[in-house]
Amino acid sequence: MQHSSFFKQKTIHIVAFRKTDRGIGFENKLLYRLPSDMQMFREYTRGHIVLMGRKTFESIGKALPNRINVVVSTTMLKQPADCILFRNIRAALCWCKNIHFMRDLYIIGGQELYKQIQPEFVLASEISDEHDSTACKPTDAFYPCNLGQYKRKILKENVQDIDQLSEKAVTYDFVLYYNRHV
Repeated sequence: MQHSSFFKQKTIHIVAFRKTDRGIGFENKLLYRLPSDMQMFREYTRGHIVLMGRKTFESIGKALPNRINVVVSTTMLKQPADCILFRNIRAALCWCKNIHFMRDLYIIGGQELYKQIQPEFVLASEISDEHDSTACKPTDAFYPCNLGQYKRKILKENVQDIDQLSEKAVTYDFVLYYNRHV
């Protein structure tokens, strides 16, 4: 069954990264745990599809409530509870677009999945280094997409929060990057 382009599913990366180097994680954990960022994540993704890689799923530890959880992994032997498991990205994307075309598709990580799926939109919490008292955190995972081809719109500027991991103040901008051709 064909669906109207009016109901076209949007593909969106949702990510928090350090502005200077786009660092997103270390040892399979987020660099930051910001309550206001987590609240925005919940609001945007609730009722939609979240697509994640195995490492991201393992770092979360369970399916996210009130969402369709899709995990891509070549190594997981058992389908996680309340998730749909695919062995490759192509099959996962096909299922998401054909079965649930009325819901937006949020790519929530990790680095390898971000590399392989070109989004129409990126919702990013950009942690500013000038206000970042945690800038020296080690990083081994980075947001890989070139955002130079996107237009940038600040949705919320200079959001202040306390990083629950370091218990230090952090300032960030919540930014929408959108494809110039959308």
